[in-house]
Amino acid sequence: MVFLHYFVWGAWYVTLSTYLNDTLKFPGAQVGLAYGTVAIGAMVSPFFAGIVADRFFASQKLLGCLHLIGAALLYYVSTTTTFATFYPALIAYTISYMAGHGLTNALTLHHSKNPAKEFPLVMFMGSVG
Repeated sequence: MVFLHYFVWGAWYVTLSTYLNDTLKFPGAQVGLAYGTVAIGAMVSPFFAGIVADRFFASQKLLGCLHLIGAALLYYVSTTTTFATFYPALIAYTISYMAGHGLTNALTLHHSKNPAKEFPLVMFMGSVG
């Protein structure tokens, strides 16, 4: 689960600058803003994910829904050609994606028989992803 979660991030994040510079011809400042959306998502998403996961849904169901929403948003981001539509959609995507970090950690720790021993290996697989 952690491998796949981090694999999604590695699949698009590494090549984002090449796509924005060469294909969409965005200036460097806009490319920098695009990379900054991950920080925005990481700051905003814990408030949303924590409240929703604790009160309304099971963590695994919320994680699945967030990945489906994220897939739709990431597809939409790939079809936009102007920064005015690209940037807000990418912020929405990173909020949905970054919420999954805490949820995958919580699920991993919950399902581990020996979390102190197994969690480092699980996070290593996330790095490989």
